[in-house]
Amino acid sequence: MYKKLLLVLLFSVVTLKGSVSFTSNVISSTGEKDTIEAKAEEYVKEAEKIFKETENDIEERRSRISQFTSKVKKVLSTPFTKALTKVTLIQMEVICSAMPDLESAGFATFPQAFILIEVLGKKNVDSGQVIKALSNKRNDWKFRWLMAERIGTWGLKGAKDIMMEIILDKSENDCLRHECLLMVPARGKTYEGKPIGEYFMEIFKDEKEVKRIKAWAAIRLGEIKYKPAFELLLRAAKEDSLKPIYALGAVGDRRALPVLFSLLKDKKYRVYVVEALGQIGGEESIDSLMNIAENDKDQLVRGRAIDALVRLKSDRFYESLIKQKKVGVLGKLASHGRLKALEALKEIGTPESLKKIKWLSTTKGSRSKKIRERAKELLKEAGNGEQ
Repeated sequence: MYKKLLLVLLFSVVTLKGSVSFTSNVISSTGEKDTIEAKAEEYVKEAEKIFKETENDIEERRSRISQFTSKVKKVLSTPFTKALTKVTLIQMEVICSAMPDLESAGFATFPQAFILIEVLGKKNVDSGQVIKALSNKRNDWKFRWLMAERIGTWGLKGAKDIMMEIILDKSENDCLRHECLLMVPARGKTYEGKPIGEYFMEIFKDEKEVKRIKAWAAIRLGEIKYKPAFELLLRAAKEDSLKPIYALGAVGDRRALPVLFSLLKDKKYRVYVVEALGQIGGEESIDSLMNIAENDKDQLVRGRAIDALVRLKSDRFYESLIKQKKVGVLGKLASHGRLKALEALKEIGTPESLKKIKWLSTTKGSRSKKIRERAKELLKEAGNGEQ
């Protein structure tokens, strides 16, 4: 979330005036601040000032935050990174507590997020403080959500059990539980002596559970390829309104194909089924995907079927495109870096396909250097290599 937000750099930043002496549940601070902590606080304020003063000037902001990052990184040391982490987290918690929703909290804490992500990063941030901030129930849930997102993105060790506690505690905020469910490391992991996949199965089976948390429990079961969940997922795909199609595809068991083929009849599920078939693969999946790619009336579904066939590296698919002289489709695939599609264009050998190859030899046709160079070679081989 933050990585994308920081790249935009156009949104104005909402900041709260005042020092970090506001009441915070992150860390209790007593007594006089030492020099290191005071310096850390100055850096946080400087980042806030940069964001505020450059909200309408992207280039100026990029230049100033680049200089700021270089300056702070020159003074990084173990005590300083701890102090900067502490001050940054306290400010984030205070700001989040004053924000009405998660989105506004995210925008309001841009400067602090910038320090955590770009200045400190996984290598220098005090991970113990970040994990403690997530675990403390007295902290604002929006702040804890941001901590869960950061922990998951960085893959910080030591947070698995805390995330599982939050996921299983229905008294916790549902958005926070959902984010922990999304971010918790689970493949091959256990919690209290039991595979985490078992807990995901229990969540999915719980009729009283929040719908989106149930849905994500199924998705995670697929992502970690938890084989013991296959029968549960298959049964749900047949009977439950919350059909775990993605999970069945991710698990990759071909025994799911008959159920998935039956779901193709329902327009509501077609796109998801096509993607699942692309994950499972095999001749039966390829047959179905080729039929969809060639004949389906829905452009979106056709496009997804083509994408699935490309991922499966199906020779039959390319043979079919060559036979049908699908120059447009092959050109589009080649422009996205698919060498097989470029070779297929040469095999078609019509003036139209050669024209497409010539187009692909330019930066306008393809951003891939490999595609452009191979296209030039093919043009020379065909006697059309004038530059």
